[in-house]
Amino acid sequence: MERVWGLVSSPAPLFAEKLRGALCSGFPHSPAAALLALGSCRIPAGPGLAAQRPPKRTREYETPLDTGIKSYVIPNEGTPADQLPLLTHAPEGVHVAVGTERGFIAAALNPKATHLLLTDATPSVTLYNRINIALLKLAQGDLKTYRALRLKSGAEEWRTRAARLRSEGRLDPASAELLSSEAVWKNWKFSVRDSSGFEAFHRRPGREDLFFRANYLHDPKLFERISRLAREDRIQAVTMNLADDEALRALTHELKNARLKVSVVDLSNAWWPQYLDPASGAFPRMLGAFEEVADTKALLLLTSWNMDQPLTATAGIERRWGYFGFSFDRLAPAREKGAALQRYLWENNNHPPTLDELGEDGTSLRYAGSLNDRKALAALKAAPRACMEGFAGLATRPAMSRP
Repeated sequence: MERVWGLVSSPAPLFAEKLRGALCSGFPHSPAAALLALGSCRIPAGPGLAAQRPPKRTREYETPLDTGIKSYVIPNEGTPADQLPLLTHAPEGVHVAVGTERGFIAAALNPKATHLLLTDATPSVTLYNRINIALLKLAQGDLKTYRALRLKSGAEEWRTRAARLRSEGRLDPASAELLSSEAVWKNWKFSVRDSSGFEAFHRRPGREDLFFRANYLHDPKLFERISRLAREDRIQAVTMNLADDEALRALTHELKNARLKVSVVDLSNAWWPQYLDPASGAFPRMLGAFEEVADTKALLLLTSWNMDQPLTATAGIERRWGYFGFSFDRLAPAREKGAALQRYLWENNNHPPTLDELGEDGTSLRYAGSLNDRKALAALKAAPRACMEGFAGLATRPAMSRP
């Protein structure tokens, strides 16, 4: 098997290099250039770095590398193990996910994930993902070492260990350069180690805690899965907007060239109208693009919550998200049914059968998630070319900000 600095994947040895060249030209691999590429980012204070705003220790769910588009570096889905019943239906292949840790966690939970492709429109998310990939490689499969590198090690330890492994041929040049940057280390310390938003993820979870049964920082089996994918260069992070048709064409082109099939397309709640405007037709076009490279049994994985519940101070990591999905063979042809699906899900309270509801006694009725909801599929069959008239207005529905 031929090894390249991207993915070890016969018969696709050049997959990562092609994908990187096609999709990441706007996000340099040089750590200094990567930070500068964020433009007017508010980089945290430290020796040699002037702060543009004071550090915040609130439940704001954004990072100091925010560029004006709210970023989602801090993981805000506290019960990712709820998606396990859905992942069991996914075939082998590439797991595509948006966001940061939610993608690493899902790939660790899914033994059928042969590769992990992390996509996001926010450069700070991509930077986080690339640093974490590099740290997973740097740990060389040892969980204790990874936790130390992630939570305790200084910039000099990152640099010297990266230089040694690179000289031994065990770390690729791009990862070594990234981890040798003091500016990158300072950003990680500020945005991850010192962030109250990561405290729940960094703690060992008990049965009633967030991230229970899904935290690879404290589960050797889960860590081995995600660590192996990183060490074999089967994880890539790219900056792209899923509503960008040109970027999607580039992505699907490289997947086809690599002869890799998509197993899961995990959009989180990016299907909401304020992210993928129904009037633009972006959601059905995106589904159609992925349908071309997806296994017929591939899973479209979505999240949401009951929008009738008011947003409160606990509307972030403490709120339990619902996970639900559809297999691509049930959505075909996706370009036609995508609009009807987005409309149905939104008008039916974001798929309430998969979300928390309160019983008469006030207790929570839990739903682990549903696959191929019969009512939703019936609605698609009845209106595969749903008229979008009046639907565009739903994008302005009140209380629609993501935590």
